[in-house]
Amino acid sequence: MESKSTTLLIVDDDPQIQEVLRSFLQREGYRVLSAATGEEAVGLSHLDEVDLALVDLRLPGAVDGHAVVRDFNHRFPRMLKIVISGMGDLNDAIAAIEENIFAYVKKPFPSLREVGLLVQRALEQGRLAQENAAYQERLEKLTQELERRVEERTAEATHYRDTLSYLFQISSHIPTLETIDRMLEFLCQALVDTGLFKYAVLLVADERFLVNFVGGAAAEESKDALMQDLATLRGTPLRPYEFHTRTRAIGGAFYLPYEAIPVLPRIPGTEAWHVCDRFFFPVCRRDGRVFGFLSVAEPRDGRIPSKETIQMIHLLLSHAVLHIESHEMRQQLVHHAATLERRILERTRELEESQEKFSRLVNCTSDIVYIADEKEIVVYLNEAFHKTLGYNREDYVGRPLMSLFAELCTDNPINRRAQNPAEMHEAEGLLTVELVTHSGDKVVLEINRTPIRYSGHFRGSQGIARDVTEKRALLQRLVAAERLVATGRLAAGVAHEINNPLQAISSHLSIVASKVGAEKTVRPNLDMIRESIDRIRDIVRRMLDVHRPSPQQRAPTDLNRILEDVLSLTENQLIAGGVKVKKELSEEIPPVDGESHEFHQVFLNLVLNAQEAMPRGGTLTVRTLASGADVVCEISDTGVGIPQEHLETIFEPFFTYRTSGDGTGLGLYLVRNIIQKYEGTIEVESRMGAGTTFRIKFPVSATISPPE
Repeated sequence: MESKSTTLLIVDDDPQIQEVLRSFLQREGYRVLSAATGEEAVGLSHLDEVDLALVDLRLPGAVDGHAVVRDFNHRFPRMLKIVISGMGDLNDAIAAIEENIFAYVKKPFPSLREVGLLVQRALEQGRLAQENAAYQERLEKLTQELERRVEERTAEATHYRDTLSYLFQISSHIPTLETIDRMLEFLCQALVDTGLFKYAVLLVADERFLVNFVGGAAAEESKDALMQDLATLRGTPLRPYEFHTRTRAIGGAFYLPYEAIPVLPRIPGTEAWHVCDRFFFPVCRRDGRVFGFLSVAEPRDGRIPSKETIQMIHLLLSHAVLHIESHEMRQQLVHHAATLERRILERTRELEESQEKFSRLVNCTSDIVYIADEKEIVVYLNEAFHKTLGYNREDYVGRPLMSLFAELCTDNPINRRAQNPAEMHEAEGLLTVELVTHSGDKVVLEINRTPIRYSGHFRGSQGIARDVTEKRALLQRLVAAERLVATGRLAAGVAHEINNPLQAISSHLSIVASKVGAEKTVRPNLDMIRESIDRIRDIVRRMLDVHRPSPQQRAPTDLNRILEDVLSLTENQLIAGGVKVKKELSEEIPPVDGESHEFHQVFLNLVLNAQEAMPRGGTLTVRTLASGADVVCEISDTGVGIPQEHLETIFEPFFTYRTSGDGTGLGLYLVRNIIQKYEGTIEVESRMGAGTTFRIKFPVSATISPPE
């Protein structure tokens, strides 16, 4: 609700309506004035205090409601008007709206409450309009103030722009000056020519703080004397130049920053320049070290230089410092370039001589020499690479070392380390590989690999590879020969010790056999004992035959029968070890040529080895089949398997991978010798934890025609 200071005017010729409205509005807290005619309304005093007028359009007399509204609009434009009419004429409503009224209300009123709400809205709009007008007036004043300040700042900016333009003109000319002395003189002359100062002197020192470069300028009447005075300053200790009293010491001013020595001395409260006033600008390098001073005196206008002028001089000096430092850097670069060029020529000559010596040295050796960078890319191979392997070294320089090994290495297990990037990375020490030559031969190389490190970081590797193929073969033959000599001596002694008890067993077995007679339950066991004794004798004889060849007695032999005998002989032993036997013997295999007791020895060794590989039991599979002109026998177990690195060496004499300590290392060696004796082959496949399979092939007996 509006406060009681709000004044309303009711203009209506109906006394009842006037009274009703007055009473209602007064209860609402308004101050209410009233008039019955238009003449009375426009003639009321204190109309300037009326905030809102409710005017009836149909008034008696010459002044109707439209005239009253127009009069109020003219004299009191801020007064709000609500028009009341009981006629409901459309033209009246249009005319009233065009006269800038707040609302048009028809009589009779819907309710006094709606009239009260209409009055409140009208007064609120009037209040907002007044506040808006006040804001508008304030905004106009602020706009005027802003325009004034913009004009001031524009004038300042224009002055500063002119200052910067002058600075740019001088600065842009600085790089064209050939010497530092000429540049210092140019700067001082510019300060004098512009009318800023009558005198200007700029001194720059060397690293010993002795004056090295001098520049100065003065009015024509004082120039000659000043220049003669400046000529004596070179080589003297650096200090600010004092006009007319140059010999007076400045003390610690050399070490003070720019802000600490703006003017010396100064009379407070005045902007005028005095005779003893001096400006000393320290000239500083970018690291803050002072190495010069600019001294100026006697401004032409007699006033202390403005802040903009001081900033301009400071910027000029900064630009000059850049030019001085760039000049010094050019001089240093010229000196360093000459020194560097001389050192490069010396190092190049030394490098060429060293490279020539290195090439002669590494190309004279029969060992392969390689060098690789930090990414293991081959950057050098000597001529021995081509001589040893037959490949053009140019085809492998620039390629990764690992790709060289991947391309040339065989499937020999000794190559695993060379083909493993994780192990080869920064590896050091001896490395053995087997490679394929260009002609298809296999060679074994021992590579002595050395990493190249600088400051603890890997920068590459170098290595020397030596062909040890013949050396390894000779060593293997020598070891085998020495082992066989020792075995021969041992075999002779063992054979003697075994044959004696075997002879006693055989004699007593004959006595037992004569007493038993033809008893069916015992006779087969005695026959098997006699056959086992014969096999022991044959084994002893074969041990001796390793060193003492015996004549061959070949005959067609049924391998299925040999295998059945071996499995029968070892049945109890296999059952005790938890080994199940799976037989897949083909009835259609032809016989092969050989001695049955030697075949018996081959398969007995393989079966016992299979049992040894299954310490916790497993399955032993024995399979035979015909394959073209060959008979194939396979003996498979589900045991622990043979490590891949041992597959190439298990057939060598005295090699054993058993951990029990009861292996002699001769079993598979004799097996292979017997098989090769009858033109057969033996292959082995094994996976750790999955088992091993031995595959033996014998050619079909010569008495059998080969299948078509």
